Amino acid sequence: MKRLFLYFLSFTFILFSSCEDDTIVNSSSNDIVVSAYLYANQPINDIQITSTLPLGSQDTIAPPVSDANVTIIKASKEYMLFSDVNRPGYYTYEANDLNILSGDVLDLVVEHNAEVVKSKTSVPQKPLNPELDDDQLVVPDFSNFRFGDRPDPEETSISLTWTNEDDSYYYVVVESADESAEEIETGFGFGGGRFFISEPRQTDEFNINFGLLTHYGKQRLILYKVNEEYADLYESREQDSRNLNEPLTNIENGFGIFTAFASDTLFFNVVKE
Repeated sequence: MKRLFLYFLSFTFILFSSCEDDTIVNSSSNDIVVSAYLYANQPINDIQITSTLPLGSQDTIAPPVSDANVTIIKASKEYMLFSDVNRPGYYTYEANDLNILSGDVLDLVVEHNAEVVKSKTSVPQKPLNPELDDDQLVVPDFSNFRFGDRPDPEETSISLTWTNEDDSYYYVVVESADESAEEIETGFGFGGGRFFISEPRQTDEFNINFGLLTHYGKQRLILYKVNEEYADLYESREQDSRNLNEPLTNIENGFGIFTAFASDTLFFNVVKE
């Protein structure tokens, strides 16, 4: 689930590198693109390494790099990652001696074809005091609605709040936690998906209404706290094709992003009126 929000960011650098414009970085197929995401208290399985597409290439997906040496460094100790045979270009760490914790400062080192790519990130603190003002969201009965009728937003939405004293960035994921749940047929959903993802924002609240949801039943709400480099990358994902610039990156000697998240999870139910 968490990777769905990150896929389009992972390819931002790849797509930019294939555009013919003097302001774009003059990449070659030897350049390394890193899409590396760490999550507090979760296994490492979202580190992807690819090469860029050369200028003029007709391809739209950059080739994966599965033969790199990828290392995470925590407190001066090195942890070698292994290539995932089922997902070309992805690297994982399956031993139980590396725990990603809030407050950790971590280095990433990628060695490939005599090139060394480096980056550093820190793991945010877990969101503070997330709270829903209700554990039940009511979807109105649209069978009796007439043209122009609108449901009362106070009766058909719930509010998530949390403490954000340092003006950090957060985003929200809401997904159906019941695969057998009935689909909501109001015309306000997102067309068959079972999840909603918000943009990262500097805020301490988020309003959830039935128009963001696709199914009745139990819902899983995940509040992510993110680093500024991730929010900056999100903001730069759309550029005017007449004035493309080198994509933002916190990768030394390469492109992409190495960042970390911390999250908390709440649940609520969606019911019929």
